[in-house]
Amino acid sequence: MQDLTIYVDESGNPSRGRGRYFTIACVVISTSNDKSVHRKMKRLCKKVKENHPDRVWLKGEVKASRIRPEERIELIKRLPRKKINVFYITVDKKWLSDRMFHDKAISYNYWLRLVIDDILNTYPDCRNLSVNIDKRDIKVFSGNSFEDYLNIHFIYERNEDINLNINYPESHCDYGIQIADFISNGINYKYSSVKEEAIVLGNTVRPFCKSYELFPRKRFGI
Repeated sequence: MQDLTIYVDESGNPSRGRGRYFTIACVVISTSNDKSVHRKMKRLCKKVKENHPDRVWLKGEVKASRIRPEERIELIKRLPRKKINVFYITVDKKWLSDRMFHDKAISYNYWLRLVIDDILNTYPDCRNLSVNIDKRDIKVFSGNSFEDYLNIHFIYERNEDINLNINYPESHCDYGIQIADFISNGINYKYSSVKEEAIVLGNTVRPFCKSYELFPRKRFGI
């Protein structure tokens, strides 16, 4: 059996307009490695702050969107690659029906469930699953409905006995969520920009990526 801890963050906007692509990224860590990964990210964020002594960081958090692409690339390169696996879904909003914009909670729950299914298919011996979702994302979807939705899915559709624990930490208090912020930012930037730096950032994230989904698969990017 294996215990997994997942950190979830999104990049882009799930509403119509304001960019074509929307990404949900899951950073997957063996629970036994969780603390060491957090310590590493803490040191990397401290280094970023030292490089910007005059900058004010909201609640002390280093956000990917607030530093230059080359700094994001350098930080991601220094993450412990052997301890982190990334699973993600990127949505091409051009092809979404109006209903998927009106029912954001349903859409978000569905997309995140697809990623979690992919994770469980990769780790079939997982029996304890801790999912940590940035608290600010609760405004996008209903946390309680998602937990119920997943439990029903595990029992009746996957026929699996998985002990599920869902948490909603504040991102400035959780270095796992901050890693997911950098990863989701890099992935979404790769799809939404043609700049050379976006390509480099995407290539930097790629070695961490175990699996991904492009939605809708047949029309994505067309």
